Amino acid sequence: MAKLFGDRWQISSGKPLARNSQAEIFRVIDVRGEYEGEYALKHVSHPLRQERFRREIKAVTTLRHPNVIGIVDDSAFSDVTGDPDKQYLVMPIADGGDLGHSRRIESCKGSLDFTLRIGRQMASAVMAAHDAGILHRDLKPGNVLFMGLGREIWLSDFGLSLIREPAPLTSQNGSSAPGSFMAPELAEGHHLDVPPAADVFSLGKVLYFMFSGGVVLPGEHIAEPQCISVFQQSKRAKLLCALLQQMVCPLANRIKTMPDVTTQLEAIGYGD
Repeated sequence: MAKLFGDRWQISSGKPLARNSQAEIFRVIDVRGEYEGEYALKHVSHPLRQERFRREIKAVTTLRHPNVIGIVDDSAFSDVTGDPDKQYLVMPIADGGDLGHSRRIESCKGSLDFTLRIGRQMASAVMAAHDAGILHRDLKPGNVLFMGLGREIWLSDFGLSLIREPAPLTSQNGSSAPGSFMAPELAEGHHLDVPPAADVFSLGKVLYFMFSGGVVLPGEHIAEPQCISVFQQSKRAKLLCALLQQMVCPLANRIKTMPDVTTQLEAIGYGD
């Protein structure tokens, strides 16, 4: 018999949808019948990361936004025994995969309208988070999930989020290493005093990743000729390049708020 979580969530496929050192995600069905169809169950496999996932639950349940993935069931995290089989949360399945998938990268390469559409949805979701006092701090292609085959997305994985004044996210192994899309002010660890502009930086890198067809921009080097060259196809592409140079840059010169980013994304418009 397939494994059952919380006396209701039954794994419907033996192969995980995703797996890393901290968690694994399975397709599940609700044997109680309250929820129809399949859902995604994220099971925390790393005992030192339970607080990180509690933070994710708190962030997502605080937000109500069409581009922030919702949580169907998080009741297991109220358990204080530390039972690993009770450390899970249940979410909708993103049938379209994530932005890091090779098929998505191919479809968005050089497509300004695709990049702008996804960028605007991300900016809207992050702006709602900032308005609620939440910084995401981990914007990257793998956390941009497509609801289906179209271009509607959910922003996911708020596990590194900063919610007002929490304790630092550290473990016996030290702070999580910064990723390729993180702002430089996070390079020494996940500080408590990072401004919203840290998410502006990461969003800029994701926008470059989309338009370039999967190139991870090194550091803050967007002003270098080989990076700028991908934007030479049209006037509107050059406007995006100019915007990204104000996002992927040192904090002192960076756009500080997501509403300012949204305004400039809207100003680029659609179609040549």
